[in-house]
Amino acid sequence: GELFAAMASAPHTGSGSALQTVMAQQLALMSQQIQLLQSYRGAAPAARASSVAAPVAVSGTAAAAPATAPVPSAPAPVVAAQGEPDTADKPAMPKGFGPQLSREERALTKQQQDHIHRLIARYNARTMKSKLSTQAHRAHHADPRTAAGFNRLWKEMVYPIVIERSSGCELQDIDGNHYIDILNGFGPNFLGHSPPFVSEALKAQIERGIEVGPQTPLAGEAAKLFCELTGMDRVSWVNTGSEAVQAAIRLARTYTGRNKIVVFSGDYHGNFDEVLVRVTKSASGVRRTFPLAPGIPFRAVEEVLVLDYGTEESLEIIREHADEIAAVLVEPVQSRRPDFQPREFLHALRKLTEDEGIILVFDEVITGFRICPGGAQEYYGVQADIATYGKIIGGGMPIGVVAGRARFMDTFDGGQWQYGDDSFPAAGVTFFAGTFVRHPLAIAAVHATLQYLKAQGPGLQEAVNRRTTRLAGELNAFFKERGLKMHIPHFASQMFIRVQEEGELATLLFFHLRARGIHVLENFPSYMTAAHTDADVDRIIAAFKDSIDEMQADGILQRPVPVPAGQQAWVRGVPLTEGQREVWFGSQLDDMASCAFNESDSVVIKGPLDPARFIDAVATTLGEQEAFRYRFDPEGQVQYVDADAVFEVPLLDLSGLDDKERAGRVEALLEQQALSPFDLEHGPVVRAHLVRLAPESHLFVLYCHHIVFDGYSSEIVMRRIAQLYAAQGDEAPASASVPYSVYAHATGTSADPAASEAALDYWRTLYAHVPAPLELPTDRPHAALRTYQGATVHRELDPELFQSLRGTAKALKTSVNVLLLSCFQSLLSRLTSQEDLVIGVPVAGQAHTQLETVGYCVNALPLRSLPDHDKAFASLVGETQRSLFDALDHQEVSLGQIVNGLEITRDAGRLPLVEVIFNYSSYFSALELPGCTVATHENPRRAVYFDMFFNIIESDGRLVIDWDYRSDLFDRQTMERWTDHFNALLKGVARNHSRSIGELPLVDEAQGGEVPEGRSA
Repeated sequence: GELFAAMASAPHTGSGSALQTVMAQQLALMSQQIQLLQSYRGAAPAARASSVAAPVAVSGTAAAAPATAPVPSAPAPVVAAQGEPDTADKPAMPKGFGPQLSREERALTKQQQDHIHRLIARYNARTMKSKLSTQAHRAHHADPRTAAGFNRLWKEMVYPIVIERSSGCELQDIDGNHYIDILNGFGPNFLGHSPPFVSEALKAQIERGIEVGPQTPLAGEAAKLFCELTGMDRVSWVNTGSEAVQAAIRLARTYTGRNKIVVFSGDYHGNFDEVLVRVTKSASGVRRTFPLAPGIPFRAVEEVLVLDYGTEESLEIIREHADEIAAVLVEPVQSRRPDFQPREFLHALRKLTEDEGIILVFDEVITGFRICPGGAQEYYGVQADIATYGKIIGGGMPIGVVAGRARFMDTFDGGQWQYGDDSFPAAGVTFFAGTFVRHPLAIAAVHATLQYLKAQGPGLQEAVNRRTTRLAGELNAFFKERGLKMHIPHFASQMFIRVQEEGELATLLFFHLRARGIHVLENFPSYMTAAHTDADVDRIIAAFKDSIDEMQADGILQRPVPVPAGQQAWVRGVPLTEGQREVWFGSQLDDMASCAFNESDSVVIKGPLDPARFIDAVATTLGEQEAFRYRFDPEGQVQYVDADAVFEVPLLDLSGLDDKERAGRVEALLEQQALSPFDLEHGPVVRAHLVRLAPESHLFVLYCHHIVFDGYSSEIVMRRIAQLYAAQGDEAPASASVPYSVYAHATGTSADPAASEAALDYWRTLYAHVPAPLELPTDRPHAALRTYQGATVHRELDPELFQSLRGTAKALKTSVNVLLLSCFQSLLSRLTSQEDLVIGVPVAGQAHTQLETVGYCVNALPLRSLPDHDKAFASLVGETQRSLFDALDHQEVSLGQIVNGLEITRDAGRLPLVEVIFNYSSYFSALELPGCTVATHENPRRAVYFDMFFNIIESDGRLVIDWDYRSDLFDRQTMERWTDHFNALLKGVARNHSRSIGELPLVDEAQGGEVPEGRSA
């Protein structure tokens, strides 16, 4: 249009000058077109030159072309793509499409230049056949991957590594080089390359035949198995994740009769036009949707609203335009921002879409089966209407899945009908099909993969997640130590290696890694798999460290800032976390207060144990953990690592004593350990004993101060001891846990101040009016000053009751944890006649941060409940579940920080806000020692900090209660009676959960009678 307008407006002169004029104008226009093309590649849009006339109107009635995109007179949606804008209004295409062609000279030092030249020479020598292959086929093979990451500075290394063989997590290129793969096909190879069971399934199917078109027998079986594992009603198979998303959008529009689709900035939903979108926002707040890449018409995205992920504003926009929106499409964990997990937002989005009749679609192409068998929906506790899947379940074969509730999925085939009657497919349908849908080879791979995932259970994902956490945690600590801004955020087995803040040259890290045998691509997520071992993780970490050493030595990356003389480096002196400081202060009150923080476990071992080997495994495990080497400064501000700490594990032989004397000696040992305070300043902070009770009976006793140890840590330590013992002198795998300093720095006050402040605001609002303290019917009144003498009531519940409670929890659509917490809230309300309670609920920081570490990571969240005695118990369960989710979304602050932010009247004899703790744990997996049976339990307390700590443990299909209490307030008989009440209440809930809280029994209904409420209980 500009060329013709300029030609039409050119003044007519003599022939010679006219030719010159036209040529001059054409040259000027060509220059402008080049500028426009450059802006299309990613530079700023070129301004229109004043010498080029504006387009000429073809009709006297035609309106002049607007300077900006037209704004409709009616109120416009906040987010809209309003037709094809003028060229001047089209924003530049984002960087990343096509090679970087800038010829700008970079001021490199000679050392940097030499580094790049050496790296190119080494890289080319190692991978020359890949380079030659790429060049040989460039003329006839149009492959975007061959130009990905193009940069003139290292043009000679821009080619893909050509792989000819793979197995597990290893690749072999055509030069014969071996690699550990952490790209893993951009996500699908969760089980490694060519899993044997998938290969066998493919071979068997090839022998049977590859029938494209007819129905394959495994399609229905695989669909049934998929529904069993995910809880979805119905499944439809497609070829790719992109096709799955496309099908879900079409389904949603058909079902709702609406057209608009909501997606979120930063999501990736495939490669079809409608989801390759981006948004611009004007100063007045008006959003406009534009194509993300060249070749996509503007009209292709005009029914797509692009909103910010995780914001209240986005929820408000959806609410305002609900009657236009067919579906909200969510990538629950964004591949390039895996550390952002807005749980509260997703719960609010779920409720909003339900209320407004909008279909909620979870894109689980990456997250499905990765974090846990139920994917992101299980992880967040949010059930989508439709979900799309792919990648993992294909076992390496191309596959896509649309799954969801039957009423939505019926849109594909009309729904349920049967033969022999007048039924028919009654649901309205849309069209979606494909030649290779249900391809026999793909379905065979899916069926084999689903069978494997079902057989392995959640332990498969948990193991991979632990290795990923260790890898990311150790490398992030190393980056921090080296003064680098690099970071590896991760979610489950998914990582993103973020180097951009270090500048352009930091991209060379990926070439260094490939030169060292780590297969990875810049600007793409990385993935760990079930095929990776601890030794592989060690090699990956070593490759990163060696690469960064070399890059820093030559100035490619900034060098670490020297630590001034006399100051401790951060890895040597670690600031206490907020929670640790609270424990430290509590420990300083007196010796009994310190003993209240003595955490302990005992392990009963039956069988032919090798004591020397076991002691060696224990000492090695304790020595591996940074937290057990900590020594604390007298002010409680910094913890230092004692590199010379020695961990002794004495063997106490009681096998020659009679039963009574032996039992007395064991009880004396436990009491002596429970009442011996730890010296936090000089150490040690851990004590371990092995007791021989008989030739094939041993007791392992472990005591640690809470400031370096919690319940989650106990599982890590016990699992590691068993692992080292089982190695029997063979090379043991490396520890999967990360140093506590990694956790401390990841959760420090400067980690995310905005999240901490938002969490504090939540708790301030919740406790704007603080409820009265819990008035339990004590046997003795609270003293003017607190004391810490304590004891424990231990009770094992009927295994059949546990199974009944599981069924009740399922019927109420909640977890056993929430059900038991609701029962405990009901009991306390009945004992106190109070209907506004606060109970502390500990949460594991390791789970929240996905950092597998030993140390104090627990945080007690003050959960408020309103157990009105006339309220239906089922309603309390729902309220408790919502309260717990809300609390988990605001756990970035400690209990002490919450209390300090509230208006609470203090009493020296009582704790503020939280005096009772409820803890449900199922940490202890079945420990395995070769030839032995093992049983783990917590030891009785002799000192306690809170008035009551109600610990209920799931172990071996049963529930065990350890109820710690302050013995200066309560008699044992009282606590035993209250345990009976709780047991009776559980049985009552299991029989009939539809009763009100006031109707729940406190005495076993089978025995008759009832206990009145209040202090007489």
